[in-house]
Amino acid sequence: MSRFERCRPSGTNSTAAAIRAAWREAGGPIAAGENLRTLWEFKQLIACAGVTFPEPDVTNCGGITPFMKIAHLAEAFNLP
Repeated sequence: MSRFERCRPSGTNSTAAAIRAAWREAGGPIAAGENLRTLWEFKQLIACAGVTFPEPDVTNCGGITPFMKIAHLAEAFNLP
């Protein structure tokens, strides 16, 4: 397996952190975010290092403006 997708369950960041720790131990990147809807949700996910490749969906996050804000947030954390 080359990546782990949709790892962010609804719930707490501690759950995401546990999944992240298990996957990182296996040695792969994490792609997530297609179903997140707000900049705040992405900020929490990125800040807890819960994702390697944030994947906002322009139709779920509110359009191109919030999408670009999420992209700039990811860039600030040196994520693609």
